[in-house]
Amino acid sequence: MRKKSFITCALLLMIAVTVTWSFAFHGFGAARSKIRGKGYYYFILGHMNYRDGLLDNAAEYYLKALKFEDREPTIYTELASVYLKKGEFENAEGYLETALDLDPGNKRATELLAGIYSATGKKDEAVALYKDLINNYPDEEEAFLQLSTLFAEEKNYEEAEKTLGELVEKNPGYFLGYFYLGRTQAAQKKYDEALENYRKALEIHPSFDSAIIDSAWILDLQGKSDEAAQMYMKAIKLNPSNRLVRERLGQIYILKKEYEKAVDQYETLKSFDMNNVTLRTKLGLLYFESGEIDKAIDEFNFVLNVKPDDFRARMFLGGAYQEKGMIQQAEAEFSKVPEDSEYYRDAIFHLAFLFSKKEEADKAIQSLTKLREKYPEDVEVMLFLGEVYYDRKMHREAEEVLKEAISRVPDNERAHFLLGVVYDKLGEFELLEKQMKRAIELNPDDATALNYLGYTYADRNVKLDEAETMIKKALDIKPDDGYFIDSLAWVYYRQGKMKKALLELERAIKFVPDDPVVLEHMGDVLRALSRDEEAIQYYERALKNNHENPEVVQNKLKEIGK
Repeated sequence: MRKKSFITCALLLMIAVTVTWSFAFHGFGAARSKIRGKGYYYFILGHMNYRDGLLDNAAEYYLKALKFEDREPTIYTELASVYLKKGEFENAEGYLETALDLDPGNKRATELLAGIYSATGKKDEAVALYKDLINNYPDEEEAFLQLSTLFAEEKNYEEAEKTLGELVEKNPGYFLGYFYLGRTQAAQKKYDEALENYRKALEIHPSFDSAIIDSAWILDLQGKSDEAAQMYMKAIKLNPSNRLVRERLGQIYILKKEYEKAVDQYETLKSFDMNNVTLRTKLGLLYFESGEIDKAIDEFNFVLNVKPDDFRARMFLGGAYQEKGMIQQAEAEFSKVPEDSEYYRDAIFHLAFLFSKKEEADKAIQSLTKLREKYPEDVEVMLFLGEVYYDRKMHREAEEVLKEAISRVPDNERAHFLLGVVYDKLGEFELLEKQMKRAIELNPDDATALNYLGYTYADRNVKLDEAETMIKKALDIKPDDGYFIDSLAWVYYRQGKMKKALLELERAIKFVPDDPVVLEHMGDVLRALSRDEEAIQYYERALKNNHENPEVVQNKLKEIGK
């Protein structure tokens, strides 16, 4: 037993000698000179256990050391470090306060206690301690940074800026000082000043990617997307795997509609995380926008293989199939969206649109009627259903549903416009005129409504001056619309201004060269100018392009003698 005790003591003595040298090397020489005897012995054991992660043992040894050296601030400080690492802030705070009572200028205790105060919401106490640190240790750069951070958290940017200004004045070669000064200014939207300080930080430390990234962010906010992109590219060269930077750069390219460059960034991001469905969805949308529909389909299918209930991706896949003309596949995808999905309404809209384009109006009506039952107050559903009824020439049904839409939302200009079009087909001119005027009243710049009513007047050969004014306003809004130009030509025709009508029709045909009605109008004007041979050519072209009333055009040819 004596032999074992002797060996243990010898080993402890050897350890003590070794750790004493280690402490001196790390700045604990002062502690060794003050802590003596058994107090020092337990202090060393506490440090060794702390170093090995045995926190409870370390605390126990430091407490034993205090029994012999209860006036030594270093022991209190190191004991506080143990409790800090254990997350027991209250205990750590108490020991640090004791350490500072014993040694008010103790740097390490001050730093630790200031950090605890900051973390536990005692901002005023933390500010006071950091100010003490700066006064006692003016070269302590970290204290300036921490103090400025506290000011910034309280939105006291003036004091934060002042603190950081003092820091860079004392140490103009400290790049972090300029960086955090820039961040403080950026928080106040002083973007030009922030950029200047980021530039200074980068002059000192050219590869400091945080300053590069923050600079790029500000340049992007300022609308300087090209400069921002260049900065992000610098950051990528420094750290090719920085996902945030690649994402931001990709977003810049998207806004600039440089989709191929955006795809490059997102493809690289995909290589970092192949199973990231959010990323793969974005990539699919990028391929869609850039016209690479097959690749978009591949991405959306991948997402759905990983996450079959991602109905947003399923909507995108259906849209991609629709764009590619794969109607059956598109219908299949839209049909898979369940009623309880937030995308169900949009899915039915897409299905109804596809059915209407396939001339399967009954299916479109059935789908929209079911949707109307689910969303009885949804005006958009009513409007779409009204359009389908109109296309099916079910004009009274269209009238009924559009009137209900107006009863729910009286100021819906589109509803008034559509109802006016329905009344036109029903031959109810006064009701048509009333609805179109209401649509124009709600939106005086509704070029389509202006042209529609103006052309209706011209076609009926009434209110021609008013028609001319309306159509010219529509053309101010859409100067290159061939149909609007044709409407103006028709007003001139009704007014007997054939040469002006001819000039406008020649211009209209440049925009809509195959429209049968415009071609018929050209024939009418040429016939009025006694240019029958030319008129015949335009009438025949109108018939060739499937004029909706071929018998009318054929009668005009007969009248000429053709």
